[in-house]
Amino acid sequence: MTDREAGVRADRVLALHAGPSIGGDPGPPLAPLTAQAAAEGVIGGAQIDAIIRTLARIPSTVPEEDIRAGEKILVDLARHAGPRQIAHAGRRLLDKLDPDGQEPRSEDPRDVRPEMRFVQHRDGTLGLKATLDRETCARLKSDLDPMAKPHKAVDGVRDSRTQDERYGDAFTDYVRLKTTSRNLPGQADEATHILVTMSYDDLIRDLGEACLDLVGPISATDARILACDARVRPGVLGTGGEPLDIGRSKRTVSLARKYALTLRDSGCAFPGL
Repeated sequence: MTDREAGVRADRVLALHAGPSIGGDPGPPLAPLTAQAAAEGVIGGAQIDAIIRTLARIPSTVPEEDIRAGEKILVDLARHAGPRQIAHAGRRLLDKLDPDGQEPRSEDPRDVRPEMRFVQHRDGTLGLKATLDRETCARLKSDLDPMAKPHKAVDGVRDSRTQDERYGDAFTDYVRLKTTSRNLPGQADEATHILVTMSYDDLIRDLGEACLDLVGPISATDARILACDARVRPGVLGTGGEPLDIGRSKRTVSLARKYALTLRDSGCAFPGL
């Protein structure tokens, strides 16, 4: 199927079934009554999608009982009506539940809502798409401008990079500098980190590939470069890829354990000393 068809089916599943919430407990589905009718086999995919599109547009300020009452109206209609009639009834339902409608979008470019998403291009390369407010854009540009200046000529050879390439290199350095800052929020009580996994033999021989967390495969050479400024932690995996043993990145005593031993022993506790 196409990406669009897969996306529609995925949205349908998420709307009809409970999903994980921020706290970890299952969250309620968007359309529980629609899910019951779908389980009975009395409504089809196009009718389900028409109901879901309407429910997704209802503001969160509308009471839950009103939403369920509106969903019941649409489900009962869907038992003998098509998607076009459901959509028409959905618009009338929205007019009743949300008479003010959606807040009009401001035409003032200063009121833009910052957005950013990661994308993967057809050739496998990765990228960003972002919309920034003026202040954020000014801050970012002022940080990148000094780093994106052309390199000084060496032996008469000038910097051959384009302006876009210079800003790309500057942004790469900028991210690396920022992620080493202790002021940024971390993960699992550690500074910002990424995870690279590969076999020991491939790392030593500079052959094969490594797996970069959240992104995908990278070359063994790139993994060796990352390992120069990283904690290398050995791990033993089973034949199915399950972790059997995860080693330590360093063998020194932690600061908390050192304090605990000092309190317990009041100094060196080696036999004979």
